[in-house]
Amino acid sequence: MAIWLLLILGILSGVTGVILFQDIGGDVMEGLHEATSNAMLAVVFIHIAGVVVNSLMHRENLVRSMITVSNPQSQMKASAAHISGWVS
Repeated sequence: MAIWLLLILGILSGVTGVILFQDIGGDVMEGLHEATSNAMLAVVFIHIAGVVVNSLMHRENLVRSMITVSNPQSQMKASAAHISGWVS
């Protein structure tokens, strides 16, 4: 859900920024640009807070998993599937 919000808000912020740069829209467009940018920052901070809380609750380093693209649980499943002869 956060990725969709970030994509939509990023596009809206970019479009309103370009419109403002061309001196179109006035105060209304400036308010919309500011609101979308602030909403995007809020989504980013909430997402980061959720990652921290989830990491603490499950005692799993999610940031490391995102960087190294590895998940210990999926590796165990892959090993079990390989041992049993099933390759996923």
